[in-house]
Amino acid sequence: MRGSVIDRPRYNQPRGYTPSEHHNVSPIPHYCVHHNYFYYPLSWTDEATGQEYKRGYYDENGQYYENVVFQTDGVYKNVICQCEYCDTISKIDWTEGGPLICPQCGGTMKILSALDEYTQDPNYEKNKSIPSYVDYADRGSYVSGSSGGSTLATLIKCILIIVGVILAVVVLMEFVRGSRYQEDDFPIGYVREDGGVYQGNGSWVWFETPGNNVQEDPPSNPELFNSVIYLNDVAPGVCQITGDYNHDRELIWDESEESYHDPDSDLWAWYNTDVYPNLWQYWYEPISQDFGDYGWMEWEDGVWYIEADRDEWIQVPDQYDTSPLWHIEYHGEDAENSHTIPLHVDDSSENISNPDLFNEIIYLERVSDDSYVITGNVEHDLEPVWQQEEQSYYEVESGMWLWYNTDVEPNLWQYWYEPISQDFGNYGWMEWEDGTWYIEANAGDWIPLPEEYDTSPLWHIVASDSD
Repeated sequence: MRGSVIDRPRYNQPRGYTPSEHHNVSPIPHYCVHHNYFYYPLSWTDEATGQEYKRGYYDENGQYYENVVFQTDGVYKNVICQCEYCDTISKIDWTEGGPLICPQCGGTMKILSALDEYTQDPNYEKNKSIPSYVDYADRGSYVSGSSGGSTLATLIKCILIIVGVILAVVVLMEFVRGSRYQEDDFPIGYVREDGGVYQGNGSWVWFETPGNNVQEDPPSNPELFNSVIYLNDVAPGVCQITGDYNHDRELIWDESEESYHDPDSDLWAWYNTDVYPNLWQYWYEPISQDFGDYGWMEWEDGVWYIEADRDEWIQVPDQYDTSPLWHIEYHGEDAENSHTIPLHVDDSSENISNPDLFNEIIYLERVSDDSYVITGNVEHDLEPVWQQEEQSYYEVESGMWLWYNTDVEPNLWQYWYEPISQDFGNYGWMEWEDGTWYIEANAGDWIPLPEEYDTSPLWHIVASDSD
């Protein structure tokens, strides 16, 4: 619905937001009966203060809301509710005053979403900037009656209002293009040409936007990856793209769905090049179908997220079984500062983890040019640090990765060095044995490292006399 914007000055607003990664959009204004909200599609940290902010809605007082549902034609769409008996979380369409019945057990449900009603179409500001746009916002009741005179007068009045609005918009657009801005002429949330967003009370905020985030004509998925993609399972729920015909999965491009399909898991995937950075998104019918026109999922920082509504990404609720899901570890050919290494599969054995064996930081003391021993001495030479995502230690000075393999007998250290290891695809881990470097060239196929490679940057850990 369009109507008058309730002018609410904004206080205690979040700071330091930079559109990036998934959405690349400025905060989206929503003008409502109870509050005016700005929706931020990403969590972020203000670099100036270190303050962390969650993605979601912030009202004019700086109050945070994870989820706000807006009334449309008298109905609140996709209201998040929780059963007071079985704790099931569901999304329902609800008419105010209507029953809230759990679809699982029939119990009473409580509403978890904040509810509000628009006083103005959320796209009003964007539409208003178009010169041909006519604002039909509520301006009071029109004169009603059956007489021709009243109808004609009303028609003339409407025409004059429309013409006046068009002229006002044109004048406003020309004025905005000028070198100065008359701040009191703008509603809260107005975005001007230089990217400034009006906050009220003469205050403007600029949100930085990374340049060249979206390619004008990005290549299609088949052009990037071919019509069939071969994947290897490198850890539970983790896959990597491979050119090896001895692979674990095949993704087949379906032109009608514009997505890849894995028939074994019945998971759909596509590589989204319309966002920055580009990333894989997934559709799994038993979960995605519950979210209507949305339902695509993303894997980020060890968590599955799902698009519950337009540009509203939430963590996949606990009620869903995500064990059939998998994701692709892919950084792209031009990814910077990425360390893509084959992960170590968790075989659920009783072996002690690397951090439990050695702590999250290992102190190493040099005993020769290319060998070190583990020490507790504060005066040491190297500090490999455990990286949870890669399940390996990383030593920043040499660029070496390492992990202690307890799944072989005898247990031993294995190493990954990108300039050498990357040439061996999904393999490339190295071992030091009897004065020689060996590398895994294929599954279980260990060969002496070819002489063409420079091994001078490599080093290895040897047992101390006390071990």
